[in-house]
Amino acid sequence: MQAVEWNRPRGWYKRDAALAIVVRYAGGRVATHVSVGCAVGSVTSWNGEWRIEGPRGSIDWQGGDIRHVHRARTDKPIDEQVALDEVKPGVEEMVDEFFAAIDEDREPEGRAEDNLKSVAMVFAAIKSAREQREVNLSDL
Repeated sequence: MQAVEWNRPRGWYKRDAALAIVVRYAGGRVATHVSVGCAVGSVTSWNGEWRIEGPRGSIDWQGGDIRHVHRARTDKPIDEQVALDEVKPGVEEMVDEFFAAIDEDREPEGRAEDNLKSVAMVFAAIKSAREQREVNLSDL
């Protein structure tokens, strides 16, 4: 992964408050993350905005709406809202999942061990930005 950080010319933080990360996965997949902690334009939710692209278009999450968009020149354009499943409020859903995993003798979704991978990516991004070079997770 490669991370670059900077501060906007009119930013109000003493240290860098903007970040761009490029993550290269095995098999050629690439993910990007951009974050600006001192933006003066539109505000996103705490979850930000997501875009996942694939051969049949993209899934875009902006402002709580999820859309399937496909605009290849050779296919009929698609731009439709994706209906969301009804779920219980945050903590209640997580507790139900935890007890269901116990009852079904399986690993729960969102288990703590999975977060270790996210933490490794954070430390790799910090190392990359500080050393101004690409960092492999296996190097940590």
